[in-house]
Amino acid sequence: MDADDAQTEILRIRLWNRQRATALLAECGAADRVLARWADRAGCEPVGFEVTFIDGHIVRGSHEFFHQGKRQCLFSTHVRRLLRRAASSSPMP
Repeated sequence: MDADDAQTEILRIRLWNRQRATALLAECGAADRVLARWADRAGCEPVGFEVTFIDGHIVRGSHEFFHQGKRQCLFSTHVRRLLRRAASSSPMP
């Protein structure tokens, strides 16, 4: 994440793929490096992920971060989009 997301600190990121590889990380930059390594391996897409934030909020999903070896988006960008969608669809109290 970036400075705009400082209030939403990540506790852990778990990534997994169909080839049974799993990574447990603490920051989005490390997730991008793992995803880049996995992009070169056939059959690794889509990648499942679970992000646990300090406040206990959890974001889960599956996404193809690379297509034909080219990056579709950064991990933090994808998670930020999911958070924005969830916030916009939440009813106001």
